[in-house]
Amino acid sequence: MTKEELKVTLDDHKLWLEGKEGGVRADLSYANLKNANLEGANLKGAYLMFANLENANLMFATLENADLIGANLENANLYGANLENANLYGANLEDANLEDANLYGANLKYANLKWANLKGADLEGAILT
Repeated sequence: MTKEELKVTLDDHKLWLEGKEGGVRADLSYANLKNANLEGANLKGAYLMFANLENANLMFATLENADLIGANLENANLYGANLENANLYGANLEDANLEDANLYGANLKYANLKWANLKGADLEGAILT
């Protein structure tokens, strides 16, 4: 996915979130977003199933209610990200920085959290089995 395509997707998603004409819910499933800079991006409710977000910068990104089933977030920077009620079933979060992230109610079932930094993360109500 090119930077231009990603920008269009994010712009259309913003319109969708605002309920405006032309808005389309972001579907980045299976997208290769390795090393992408998504700092502060609003991906609330977006589809990111099996997306490759390895080494991506998602600092302060909004991923509330996002579908991240099987996503590769290895070594991703999710510092201060909002992942409230996100579905991270089977996601790879190895070496990910989740410091101060909001994981309230997130589904982390079968997620790989090896060496993940969870300092200050809110895991209240999260599914960790």
